[in-house]
Amino acid sequence: MNRKRAYFKIRHEIRRSKNVFIMGHIDLDLDAIGSCLGIYDFVRSQKKNAYIVINEKKHEAGVSKVLKMLDDISILSAKEISEDAYKNSLLIIVDTNKKRLLQDSEILSKVSKVVIMDHHDVGEDTVSCHVPLILKDASSASELVVEFLYYFGYKMQKQIASFLLAGITLDTNGFSAKTGSKTHLVACYLIECGADVKFVNTLLKQDLEDYILRQKVITDVEIIKKTIAFAKGSNRVIYKREELAKIADTLLEFDHIETSYVIGKLSDTVIGISARSVGDINVGEVMSLLGGGGDVNDAACRIEDKSLKEVETLLKKVLGDIR
Repeated sequence: MNRKRAYFKIRHEIRRSKNVFIMGHIDLDLDAIGSCLGIYDFVRSQKKNAYIVINEKKHEAGVSKVLKMLDDISILSAKEISEDAYKNSLLIIVDTNKKRLLQDSEILSKVSKVVIMDHHDVGEDTVSCHVPLILKDASSASELVVEFLYYFGYKMQKQIASFLLAGITLDTNGFSAKTGSKTHLVACYLIECGADVKFVNTLLKQDLEDYILRQKVITDVEIIKKTIAFAKGSNRVIYKREELAKIADTLLEFDHIETSYVIGKLSDTVIGISARSVGDINVGEVMSLLGGGGDVNDAACRIEDKSLKEVETLLKKVLGDIR
């Protein structure tokens, strides 16, 4: 489905629905929450009921800052939704297309229709939907959402514009990766809408303790085949998903490094892998071999009930098979 047709279909489905639920992926980041809020703002402008579904209680620092500012936004967990609310309802999924990564996958069988707005590769776990706006050439879900809003001449409020700009800035690593001409045009439009760059920088500020933990992981980096950077977190530390991603991004800044892989404990039972690439290796395909996914430059994986050492062995075996 081409972009323009998808835009009209999405607006049509919003207008014909009584309740619109908006949901991102687990471990919300600024791109996911920014996208949710951009769609929420548009849905409300169409005189429809809008709800952002978030089951998680803990969030990374930037998302926590955003959520504390949302006094007039309807945010609820899936268990708070009544069965009647699902009648003539629409679910809009942003920043993921995988069932296992949703805040709540049980909603899929209850809503009337599903729309996806995402920039990641599809796979076996991709959700079946009525309108798939899945464009891998977009830098972020926030970029897709802004393009959609711009197409219909919708000028969002300043705070929402700032949240969307923060999402784009995060996913492009400060406009240094996955950035095309549309990314810059979208950013300009957000600034025209009143996005505050200083406020965005505040949302993106790092926690000092998290920074120190990342630096410790980077100091133990291992170079494989001269161009692959591999790093492993401490077995005694539980890392945030975004911390592993930031380490992987940082490793690509060094000479001769074309791909990076970082593994660490996300909980006592889950090991996370974050992968990045600027070379010929499609890290999305590499992660798919371990049950994860992503795209050419940006991918990840969650592996349950295995030790850090076991996951390291699995990953290195896969890397060893790559020619």
